Amino acid sequence: MSNTVALEVPQELYEALQAQAQKKGQEPDTLAIEWLTQAIQQASAIEDDPLIQLFGTLESDITDIAEQHDDYIGRELVHKLRGHK
Repeated sequence: MSNTVALEVPQELYEALQAQAQKKGQEPDTLAIEWLTQAIQQASAIEDDPLIQLFGTLESDITDIAEQHDDYIGRELVHKLRGHK
């Protein structure tokens, strides 16, 4: 079963969708369904992440974890590989 959803989008958004669809050899509505499906799957995966329960429960003076997490992980890995505890 399928349903119809009508969306009113700004002209520039539709033009961007149309350009992306053309690059892929698809119709804009087909690409929009593909993107919507991916967005819903990603949202569901995030909701099912058990670590979400920890969000907001820890305090730290470090304010750039989101931007620098790879660097922090890398530093800690190097530290442990060198035999430090």
